[in-house]
Amino acid sequence: MKIRSDFVTNSSSSSFILAFNSEEEIDEFKNKLPQYWKEEILDSIVADIKEGLITKEEAVEYFKRNISTWSLRYKGKDVWKYSWQKLENEKSDVYKFVKKYKDGKVKEFIEKIKEFNVFSKVEYSDNDGELSSNLEHEIMPYTSHTVESFSHH
Repeated sequence: MKIRSDFVTNSSSSSFILAFNSEEEIDEFKNKLPQYWKEEILDSIVADIKEGLITKEEAVEYFKRNISTWSLRYKGKDVWKYSWQKLENEKSDVYKFVKKYKDGKVKEFIEKIKEFNVFSKVEYSDNDGELSSNLEHEIMPYTSHTVESFSHH
C-alpha cells in the first residue's frame, strides 16, 4: 500500500471520475455546462469525457490508488508522519488502521457507483489556461456526474 506523503509542485491538477447511465447521456452532459461557452469548447469537454472512458473495474482501481490519507490521524499523529517501514509493514497497527480506512472508502465508492454503467476519468490543470482551470476548480467538482475527484496539488 502506497501513501502519498508530500506534494512536490506548485502546479495544480485534479482528476475526476464521472459516471453515466449510458453513453448517450455523455452527449447530453454539455447541456449542463455553462452555455455561454462556445460550442467547440462544449464539444471538446464531451470529447475529453469520451476519450477517458474506463470500465467500472478501472474506476474502482483508480479510486483505490488515489484515496487520500493526507489528513488521516492514528493515535493523535498524522499518518503521513509515520515511517515507511510502519506504513508498508502488513503486521504494523498503523498499516492495519490505514488499510481498514481505505477498504471502507472503497466499499462506499462501489456502493455509490453500483447503478451506473458508463465511467470516465478526466484531468484538468490550471497550467493549461483559464478554461482548464475553471473546469478543474469551478465546474467538474460540482457536476451531478462527478462521483469522485482527486486533487494533485
